[in-house]
Amino acid sequence: MFIIDRIAYTNNLTERHPAGKALISLPALVTILLADSIYIGLSVFIIISVLIIGWAKIKPCTYIKLLSLPFAFIMVSTLSIVIILHKGSFNPANRLINIGPYYLGVTDESLTKGLLIFVKTFSCITCFYFFTPTTPMTDILYLLKRMHVPEVLRELILLIYRYIFIFNTYAKTVHTAQKVRLGYGTFAGSLHSLSMLVSTIFIKSYTFSGKYFQALRARGYEGSFRVIHNVTPIRLPFLTGVGVLHLLIFALVIGLPL
Repeated sequence: MFIIDRIAYTNNLTERHPAGKALISLPALVTILLADSIYIGLSVFIIISVLIIGWAKIKPCTYIKLLSLPFAFIMVSTLSIVIILHKGSFNPANRLINIGPYYLGVTDESLTKGLLIFVKTFSCITCFYFFTPTTPMTDILYLLKRMHVPEVLRELILLIYRYIFIFNTYAKTVHTAQKVRLGYGTFAGSLHSLSMLVSTIFIKSYTFSGKYFQALRARGYEGSFRVIHNVTPIRLPFLTGVGVLHLLIFALVIGLPL
């Protein structure tokens, strides 16, 4: 979370209008979801990755680190689709493990389906990474306001975003204190320390929310936050580039097998 927030304020697209970046990422995301094609998913993944590294100037190692965050979850989900449980006759060439009358194996259909889901998922995450890590939270809230998202929902997003950093810092402080006191030296001690950590964070969040609201009221809070937005207008060359990009993606859609 911290690395995404840091990138949002240091990349080459920070001052770009958030709607312009949404015009790139959202249509590409919809294209991936609608086109059940491994080739199209890979093509969009490569195009958006080039934009992230080449245009947004995000370091390749940082981008790979961002992609590695959901990798384990996606891999486990993909394996659960690729490896199937079958009873009865089964092609011996596709068998992996024999458990009584059941077989764990891989078929051409399950392998193709798993690979398709894997590619589509990573491509969608790439589109998500083009918008979120390159756009500060204030600009995202500005875009949501222009889209007429209810104010209460926008303020919930802002508060939750703020609380994530506060409680993450507090959790790290408590965890470090527990490690210094050898709270994680044994398995039983680790369980006890973990339970204490969770309960402490819960109590802290409850008390902090009340104090936070009192502090807001003392500073003139009247039910809505006022955030300064510094966005540049979308210019014609940018819109032209976006149009060319989507024409390229459309050419891939009609030219590659679905």
